[in-house]
Order: sequence, then structure tokens, then C-alpha cells
Amino acid sequence: MYVTSQKPPGAALFERHDDKCETNSFYFSPEAVTLISGLLESLGAIVCEPPQLTERFVSLVGDEDVRTNLRYRQESFSDRKLR
Repeated sequence: MYVTSQKPPGAALFERHDDKCETNSFYFSPEAVTLISGLLESLGAIVCEPPQLTERFVSLVGDEDVRTNLRYRQESFSDRKLR
């Protein structure tokens, strides 16, 4: 979908796994969600805060600048929760 949508800026998919690589979770940037919101809803995806940047958080596909901007998104999300 990312490629067929002409690689929209800000769209990215990441994967995070636990220490033993037994449990995976996926994070879609908000821009990526707009591309496939219907599919995500049908799969029971939920809104979550931006993930912590660790070595277990890897980029799978999408705009490489998203990872750089995640720290800002995480801070913004925390600010909204406090209000």
C-alpha cells in the first residue's frame, strides 16, 4: 500500500519484539493509518502512544524520517494525556 500510494511522507510501519522474540507488536505512524484504516479496524488494531525507541524497535517499511520524529510525537502524546 505504501508504494502504490506513491510513498507518502510520514507513512511508516515498525515492529517491536520482546527480549526472547516471542511477542511482536506493530506500530503504524498516523499517516500510515490513514492509508489502511479500514483494514486496521477489521483486525482490531488500537490507538497507542508512540513506542519507546530501543534496539528491539525496527523499521519495516516507509518514510525513514518517521523514526527521527517519534521522540517529538511521544512527547506530544504525553502532553495530551496530562490535560
